[in-house]
Amino acid sequence: MVNGTGIYRTMGAGGKPSIAFVTDRSISFQIYERLYRDRKYLPSFDDLPWSGGEPKAEIAAEG
Repeated sequence: MVNGTGIYRTMGAGGKPSIAFVTDRSISFQIYERLYRDRKYLPSFDDLPWSGGEPKAEIAAEG
């Protein structure tokens, strides 16, 4: 596991991957879902809340 904590995730659109927003001490950044999972940030990507609430069912089905 690396330093940093996942805060929320954003659903990718138009074929782009989903993104997680991470804070690490005094910095914050966005990272693609695959890298978030590979680097084993906590909480797990699946446990992060969605930005703006749960995605609509039809959007979630595309991801």
